Amino acid sequence: MEALDANLAVELYLEACGVYEEEGKEPFAMDTYRAAAAAMARQEKWHECVTVLLRHAGACDRVGSYASLARCYLSAVVVYLAMGEPVSAEHGYYDYMEVPQFEKTEEARACWELLDAYQQSDLEALKKTVGRGVFTGLEQVFIKLSKKLPLGDFARQAQQLNAARGGGPSQLAQELAAEDGDLT
Repeated sequence: MEALDANLAVELYLEACGVYEEEGKEPFAMDTYRAAAAAMARQEKWHECVTVLLRHAGACDRVGSYASLARCYLSAVVVYLAMGEPVSAEHGYYDYMEVPQFEKTEEARACWELLDAYQQSDLEALKKTVGRGVFTGLEQVFIKLSKKLPLGDFARQAQQLNAARGGGPSQLAQELAAEDGDLT
C-alpha cells in the first residue's frame, strides 16, 4: 500500500496501532509501529515520525520490550538531529533518561555521544559514534539517516546546543573520556 499511497498507508498503520492499543494487544503492534515510523521518515514527516517513535516506546515500556524502547529513543534523537534541532534532541534525551530501563543502555550512551559531538562541533566524533554497532539495530531508514548526519549548518547547531547548555565543556563527555582511557 505504501508504494501506491504513502499517506494512506501511514493512516492505516496508525489506525491499526490504535486498535491494538484499545484491545490491550500492544505486543502485536510492534511491527506496525516500526512500519509507521519508517514510512513517516521516508516521507520526511519528521515531527510525526518522532511522535510515533515515542508512542512505540511507550508501548514497549508497557509490554517490557526494553531493547526496542532504547532503539525508539535513539531513533528519535537521530530524527531530531536530522531536522536540525539539537536542542530538541537533547531535551528529548533528558526526558528519555527518566526511564530507568533506558539510562544504562548502549543506545543512551550513543545518544549522549551524538549530542556531545554536536556541542563540540566535532565531525570526527560524530562519525565515530554513528559507526558504532548500536546503530545497526535501528530500522534501515534511521541507520541511513544517522549516516547522513550532520544535516544543515553544523556550526550553528553546535552554537544552539552550547547556548542551551550554558556553554562550557560537557561533564559527562569528560567522564566518558576518562572511562575510555581507563584500562583497569
